[in-house]
Amino acid sequence: MKRILIPAIFFSMMLPAFSQQKKMATPNLHSAIKVKAKAYSDSVVVRWAPSDAWAWVLLNTTGYVVERTDYSNAAKPKKEILATVKPYTLEKFKTVFGPSDKYAAIAAQALYGKNFSSGIRNGNLGMVDQAAVLNDRHAFALQASDYDGRVALATGLKWADKTAAKDKFYTYKIFPAGKTQGMIDTGRVFIQNKNVSIIAPPELSEAIGLDHLIELHWNRFQQDSYSGFIIEKSTDGKKFTEVNSIPYFSSSPDSAALLKDTVARGMYDLLKQSHIMMDSVKENYTNYYYRIKGINAFAEWSGYSKPIIVMARDMKPPSTAVVGKPEYLDKKRIKLQWVRNITEPDFKGYTVSRATNVQGPYELLTKNVLDKMTNSFVDENAVDHEENFYIVSSIDTAGNQAPSYPVMGLVPDNDPPAAPTGLSGSIDKKGYVYLHWNAGRENDIKGYKIYFANSPLQTPSQITLKPVADTAFIDTITLKTLTRDIYYKVVAVDLSNNHSDFSAFAKLTKPDIVPPMPPLAGTVEVTEKSVNIEWIQSSSDDAVGYAIFRSEKNGIFQTVARIKHQPGNSSFIFTDTTVKALVDYRYTAETIDGDSLHSAKCNAVPVTVRTLPEQPPVKGLTAVFDNKTKKVQLKWQYRQGGDYFFIIYKAAGADALAKYSSAQAMESEWTESPYGESGVLKYAIQAVFKDARGQTKLSDPVQVSIPK
Repeated sequence: MKRILIPAIFFSMMLPAFSQQKKMATPNLHSAIKVKAKAYSDSVVVRWAPSDAWAWVLLNTTGYVVERTDYSNAAKPKKEILATVKPYTLEKFKTVFGPSDKYAAIAAQALYGKNFSSGIRNGNLGMVDQAAVLNDRHAFALQASDYDGRVALATGLKWADKTAAKDKFYTYKIFPAGKTQGMIDTGRVFIQNKNVSIIAPPELSEAIGLDHLIELHWNRFQQDSYSGFIIEKSTDGKKFTEVNSIPYFSSSPDSAALLKDTVARGMYDLLKQSHIMMDSVKENYTNYYYRIKGINAFAEWSGYSKPIIVMARDMKPPSTAVVGKPEYLDKKRIKLQWVRNITEPDFKGYTVSRATNVQGPYELLTKNVLDKMTNSFVDENAVDHEENFYIVSSIDTAGNQAPSYPVMGLVPDNDPPAAPTGLSGSIDKKGYVYLHWNAGRENDIKGYKIYFANSPLQTPSQITLKPVADTAFIDTITLKTLTRDIYYKVVAVDLSNNHSDFSAFAKLTKPDIVPPMPPLAGTVEVTEKSVNIEWIQSSSDDAVGYAIFRSEKNGIFQTVARIKHQPGNSSFIFTDTTVKALVDYRYTAETIDGDSLHSAKCNAVPVTVRTLPEQPPVKGLTAVFDNKTKKVQLKWQYRQGGDYFFIIYKAAGADALAKYSSAQAMESEWTESPYGESGVLKYAIQAVFKDARGQTKLSDPVQVSIPK
């Protein structure tokens, strides 16, 4: 399909003004009217545009309603319809505009032209073509309206409110004048009608000189929103001529195209932020002055930017040199030779670079450019133990370079690397050996070979079939052997297959996987407050400690103590002071060795604490005889939790105290009438618990005198 093409100047109100062209496939039937306004003190100009082509077509038929709300009285804003706006008819276009009005012609063609694009295909592809054509009509109509204020009126996308009062605040709404298919959001803008603002000139950010070509960059997001730009150039900075006759606006990159076009992907970040314009020039190395001015959605032109100076330059590189096979001379010296069959007039000479990898990075070996008649170079300090890659670059007077294909040279290596250092390791209980050592300082080490022996006097045996590149290695061994130690050595191997001497032996001790012998229980002593058990220490040489366990009756054993092994002693005493009276206990123990292996538990020892310790006596017992009532009264103070009662003891004269009476737990006094008794009576008291606590000691006795 043949498309009508004009420069990519699609208008900034849509993005950010009216004019960024949008792709359109099938309408989603939800669009919006975008609105801008500008105050001129004596009037307010409102500009708008539908965001989608299908909405633009419908609104060209229904027209737009311009509604204004006046906020002169903030309590009662005044709302009124100012106008209903529709595009001019084709006849009116012909009456108002002449043949020289190019933007009017574009707008009329977009609105009413029958042959806007040719080559519409049949079938489904034709529908795609028609959607693209409609999209073009929409975009070009908006473009022409941005660039000519009269055309904006003619396309029905502008209204000048000449009744707006100075300094007043207004809201303008633009919405469809009739019913439409789909949803079209109303456009709104709020503005104060004050003095017109001055359009700031745009700024050129960068100019790059190429070969007979200048590349200009400037920010998309300038202080003011522009719909397009005119670029001008000069050779003296005074007399400027236009580079483009109609405004230029480079469209933003299409993110969908990035999946297909790697060049677009590389330019995407730059194009998102900047406009780019290419201009061809006649002469290289001549100063050119560039400046730009911008036009906004109200067809107003800014002033010019500050000029930027740039020159194009020769970018054609000279022909490349063909480099022969490098020749090793001696020590670290390698000689290069090359030829060039073409000599350009501006050819200057050669540079030589070297790298240890064909991909680089390359280091420049020549401080100055070699004379153009030179065809050889000697590298006096080539890298040994590695490959040396060389590039000979041809350079012209403009600094353009043409690198040769890389060639490789080698310095023969007959020096073995140093023996590895820092070899050490460990062995776990599964028989895995973990070795590690320091990396060699040589840059040509290919890897390391690992050897082992069961004795430092044995000849080591190689474990690895080929050198390992890492400085760590994992080996597996059996732990069920007569020897406790194993010995390892490492050898370094370089790229020339030179072998270093053996490293020093690393002596590793195999972990102990045989548990120690358990201890044995000896003498057991039980008191009313503790249990003392003598334990015969383990006969294992690597015993380091013991774990003592206790259970109540046939319950689960719990750890109650950990005791260090006492070298030189045959036994140790363990004392348990946390026992309870009348409880059956069992005690057992384990031995722990230096590898944290635990022995089996020894035979359990049964122990029972048979006696109950006496509780402290009841305090504060007093006895008083009352002559009036002829009664003895005892008082005391005692409160404890649990189930208990009191026993009262009594004695007359020198008799021993004997149980006499009782009282309940909540009582604190007791009385009796000592009929027929006289002389001195003694009393004491004791609390008796019904649980395992037993009873308190007998209190200190108190006495009273009973008269005859």
